[in-house]
Amino acid sequence: MALTKLPVELISLISSFLDTPSFLTLRYASRSVEAGTRLLFRRRYFSSRGVMLYEPSLENLLEIASSEEFRTCVETVIICLDHIPDSTAAIMYSELRLDALGEYVPLDQLPGRDAIGDYDSDHGSPAGEVEIGTGSADSNRGLQDHAREQARFIKSGIASCYLSSAFSRLPNLKSIQISDTFIPWGARSFRRVTGLRMVSTLTNMVDLDLVQATVQETLTATYSSSAQPLALSIIVGFADEAIRPDLLVPSEFIARFMRARHSVIAELCLSVSPFLQNDRRVWIDDFLSFVHLFPQLEVLDLGFNVVDEHLHFSTIGRRAHFPRLRELRLGYIACEADSIVHMVERHKSTLRELVLTRIELPAGSGSWPPLLALILGAELMVEEVVIEECIEGDLMLYLHSTRKLSSFQISKWGPDSLPEIFAGLQLEREA
Repeated sequence: MALTKLPVELISLISSFLDTPSFLTLRYASRSVEAGTRLLFRRRYFSSRGVMLYEPSLENLLEIASSEEFRTCVETVIICLDHIPDSTAAIMYSELRLDALGEYVPLDQLPGRDAIGDYDSDHGSPAGEVEIGTGSADSNRGLQDHAREQARFIKSGIASCYLSSAFSRLPNLKSIQISDTFIPWGARSFRRVTGLRMVSTLTNMVDLDLVQATVQETLTATYSSSAQPLALSIIVGFADEAIRPDLLVPSEFIARFMRARHSVIAELCLSVSPFLQNDRRVWIDDFLSFVHLFPQLEVLDLGFNVVDEHLHFSTIGRRAHFPRLRELRLGYIACEADSIVHMVERHKSTLRELVLTRIELPAGSGSWPPLLALILGAELMVEEVVIEECIEGDLMLYLHSTRKLSSFQISKWGPDSLPEIFAGLQLEREA
């Protein structure tokens, strides 16, 4: 039996396991198959759209936002920090590009534009190619020229106009992300002309002025659009060193504009670096000036890409306040139990869920049981606590607890027996 003769429901199920070229080939096999897989096609390629702050890519997003068929499908837009690094660290990658299917190959082995054909139009990406020289010197010069051109474009403000217009036309837009680990639409067909590889560090691979400009342009576009309320996620450089707060702080003009429309962002997911590289700035002041631009936050997901051993969180716990906060997620923090208590108590009238990941309390303090008893106590209104890989000394803890149900699991790192501080709790010793 030919595959196209199968029931539409079965074809749709099979299609969900196919890679893009196979899926598109199947879709165009017949009109009935194309119609039967239309919903999967929309969900797979349009529910989340990654764009570069590069004019053809932004034009493509605006075209989708103007389409009656596809604009209702888009729920997430990812602004890809995938810029060309102007540093010696990039030289080792100067002869590598992504081919049409996303594989890294030597530059001189890439097929010509005819080998890709209509790949762009199939993927909703702008058609056309950018010629890149095959020699190392030509390639590097071309990339550097393009880097300067792209930097000028981002800082001109045109990018925020494109984004703002697109955001306003996407009725189901729920989330805006800034990420450097997502391959944007069009990057493959453009031979990754806007970046040599997915960036994993901010210290030696990306122009930090460009990062700051991208953040500000995205914030400007978000707040000048009619889309609301939204979730904002800034996960940049997470694999090495996350973004520093001084790169997040917008200009005073943009800050005033954001305060005037304070209800736009309801959820914030932020990965920050605990380190400070500019002695003239104060880490905590920059951090608080940024997060307090979102007073209507209901969900805050705050993480440090390396464990915060600079005790920034103790100050955050005492000074940060969000009147509507109902869900708090914290990750990679070394602190005293009191710091978490302060943060929870400052939001006790609204906070209902607490998720702690890789939180490290001082060894031998016996802080976890009394901390959990306090958080789930009658004086606070927290209904659910989740603990994932939290640490005290040589113990690793896992917990999912509500007012009605608790399950507690401890992983032992060291050879000693479980301490008496957990006596009386329901424990499951990990094998």
